[in-house]
Amino acid sequence: MSRWGRLGAAGEVGPPRCGRRGGAAEVRPPAIHPVARQSGIMVYSASFSAIFAADQFMNAFDPARVPYVSLTTYRKTGAAVSTPVWIAELDGLYYVFSAASAGKVKRLHNNDQVSLAVCNYSGKLAAGAALQGSARIVTDPDLLKGVYGRFVAKYGWQFRLTNLLSRLAGRINQRAMIEIAIPA
Repeated sequence: MSRWGRLGAAGEVGPPRCGRRGGAAEVRPPAIHPVARQSGIMVYSASFSAIFAADQFMNAFDPARVPYVSLTTYRKTGAAVSTPVWIAELDGLYYVFSAASAGKVKRLHNNDQVSLAVCNYSGKLAAGAALQGSARIVTDPDLLKGVYGRFVAKYGWQFRLTNLLSRLAGRINQRAMIEIAIPA
């Protein structure tokens, strides 16, 4: 059996047999994103098509240039908990917003160590190294205004829609902004 399924009589690739009738349907490996092809990164997933903002084959990445990162916080027991989040950059620091009552915010009160890794919207990690840093909750209104501007610039209508839905639900003022510092 090959990596992509079974080989048919004429060498065509088909899915593994799972009790279905009929001939082998053609199954092709997913297309490689052009940026990935140029940089040598071999990630086969359409959901990762927009996150190839890596330096040196994903050994380091710029969180500000990827749409989703996996934010890992740590429980009191030391167990890691990862969550896919949107991220924005302002003055060399990275920012993530969340509900103030969310687990990630509560965990930061006990342990400020975090890690960031490239992921897709559902949290599936891409190949590559994670960045380690420390986080804190930010409450300065002037800073928050600038950070929200960065989120609007990066995510556009998606962020505006998220804000609208949060306003309608009465949760817009119940957010916490998390500032993440990654040492150089």
